[in-house]
Amino acid sequence: MSNSTNSSSDQTLQFICAFSVSGQYGKTVRFLIYPLIVLSTLYRTSPWLAGGCLTTIFTYCVVASIHSSAMATFHSSSVLDLDCLVAFHLCVIGLIVTPGAIQQATSLRVISRRVVISMFTILLWTGVVSFAATARYHPLPQNCQNTTGPVNVNDTWAIGSCTGRCSQYTLPMRSGQSAQNVVYEGFFYAHKDRVAIIMACLLTFWVLFGFYNAGDMTPREKIERDFSPVRRHNMSFFERRNYVKTQGYGGIIKVTAVSLLAWSFLAEIHLINLPQGENSDAVGQWGPLAASLLVGLGAWIKAKLDDTEKKTEDTELGHLGGNRWPR
Repeated sequence: MSNSTNSSSDQTLQFICAFSVSGQYGKTVRFLIYPLIVLSTLYRTSPWLAGGCLTTIFTYCVVASIHSSAMATFHSSSVLDLDCLVAFHLCVIGLIVTPGAIQQATSLRVISRRVVISMFTILLWTGVVSFAATARYHPLPQNCQNTTGPVNVNDTWAIGSCTGRCSQYTLPMRSGQSAQNVVYEGFFYAHKDRVAIIMACLLTFWVLFGFYNAGDMTPREKIERDFSPVRRHNMSFFERRNYVKTQGYGGIIKVTAVSLLAWSFLAEIHLINLPQGENSDAVGQWGPLAASLLVGLGAWIKAKLDDTEKKTEDTELGHLGGNRWPR
């Protein structure tokens, strides 16, 4: 009899009461972080471009960490704010990127900026710990039943017909909004508290490693020390990259890239299916993308003007006896 009951329960669709993902955490806005991370890595010797990308990344992630701490304070065992899952994901991304950014980006070498990034890192870590501390108290799943009886686990389209009163629940930061039925993904929700604790521990050591290496010279600083101005100007992108590898800077980038890809893939395959509170064509979704394109255009124009200025300087140096100086 017990086995029959468990088998029946396994075939029944399960749901939880939850609030949909807010507009600032929508897929379009969230996916913008990944190309910005790539740009900040490829152009880490460009203070203006790398600085702009890193500022956008860390500002977005730190705001998510503050939100994560607030949601942990006002959590409920009856209804879940799905924003907490996305905010935790963004906090993890910010902490994964932090050590590489501290060591690689020239724009973070100024003492005042390093103080700011240290403060940001503490806030990100606090967001992860806050989620880890409250994840075990999130609501438990309920069996979905409608007027005809239990709903089959494969009939996810019928999630809205489940007899339940999710609309009766509310949260302080969701005033005026209604909770809805959300399909319960067993592995993801059942183990998120353990995943959060493991990630909090691993990221603590990773961030401490980043601060330990914060005093090392950046690739740009080593290039400026080892090469003359004209030689630096004539170095191609690949020459700079190969030089960086010989100086031992490639390791932290590889670890960061592998960790970021692995975590982002495992998280996004679950987050991408969460109900969204705002359509992709809303201005809150495409607005940040348009702003980033404008920043990229500005960076390209600045790079071209700088290149023209350097060529003019090389021409003037050529009149003084050649446009290449020895190392």
